[in-house]
Amino acid sequence: MAVVLAVGTMKGAFLLRSDDRSDWKISDPHFKGWEVTSFGRDPAGDPLLATASSWYGAALHRGPDFDGWRQIVDGPAYPEGGDRKLSQVWTIAEVDDRLYAGVAEAGLFRSDDRGDHW
Repeated sequence: MAVVLAVGTMKGAFLLRSDDRSDWKISDPHFKGWEVTSFGRDPAGDPLLATASSWYGAALHRGPDFDGWRQIVDGPAYPEGGDRKLSQVWTIAEVDDRLYAGVAEAGLFRSDDRGDHW
């Protein structure tokens, strides 16, 4: 069975693929130059990826089969004009068809529609 290992770094994301868990092929970087802080899957099984930037802030992206990534427009965010700022998504978890995103500045967001709204 083929295995995909997703690795987030300060300079992008890399996918390692193997059919036998002995020989691995590494992808070119996804989101080259962006900090990739977390991976997860939505309830339908599509991969999710979180990016962070000191300039643009944090964002979530969905990409079927780890390709064709599209930013989720209504991702987790604190209210505009408030004292709290979302700087990174640390973890993405799916439990009983609901998504959770643990973030910094400390918080927990919930989505009931595969991550389209939080």
